Formats: sequence, structure tokens, C-alpha cells
Amino acid sequence: MSPPFPTSPRRPQERPRKDHGDLTGLASAGSGNARCGYQVHACEYPPDALLLFQENSQQFDLVITDLQMPGLDGIELAAELLKINPTLPVVLTSAAIFQMCSKKLRSLGIRDFLPKPWDRGQLFSIIRQTLANKV
Repeated sequence: MSPPFPTSPRRPQERPRKDHGDLTGLASAGSGNARCGYQVHACEYPPDALLLFQENSQQFDLVITDLQMPGLDGIELAAELLKINPTLPVVLTSAAIFQMCSKKLRSLGIRDFLPKPWDRGQLFSIIRQTLANKV
């Protein structure tokens, strides 16, 4: 299970590495993230992520959240975040078999879906594309 993953963009210098869809591992890498150019805030539980976002919503340019989490699932968390900032780009990720068309996801405010396992290159590609298309 991976936590929500808000990021702030800078100029990334990406190095391919298999992360197996573990956003926590990527977030806890510390200096590795600095080299990639993203400031990362990771939360293990959706209510913590929601509280962090409520207190600092203007500091987040993007949120990546897992579909399956305790309390709120990723779609429910996205809905709560989008009530605070309707233009927030949200990317959903999951290892679960997930059948929902991209049109339906977009109607829920979710900009993209990143299936697990993913590698760092896929992750940063989605981040770049999502931020480039930010409303």
C-alpha cells in the first residue's frame, strides 16, 4: 500500500530505477528525490494526507494516491482534496485490477492512472505530463 504523494516540480534529472510502485520508498529516499527535483510529502494514512493538504493546499502541485487505502480509498481522497482545490492534479495508482475508463476517472477529477508495478521513468513521465496539462 502506497500513501498519497504530493510533489512540487523543479527541473528533474531522472535516473531509471525500479520502484515496484512503492511511493513510500521513493519518498523516503531523501537525497535521491532532491536529485530528481521534486519535494515530496508522504502520508501513510488518508486522513493525515487530507489534514496536511488542508493546512498547506497552496504548497502542492500534484497528488499521487493509491486506490486501496484504509479509511478513504484513493477516489474518495481525491474527491476531498478537490473540494479544497478543484484544479489540483490527482493521479491514481494501484496494483489492483482496476476497470474504469479514463473518461470516468476524469469526471471524478483524476487526471491519470499509473498501474503498479511502475518504474521511476514511468512515474516521472506521468508527473511531467500531468503538470504540463495543469489547468
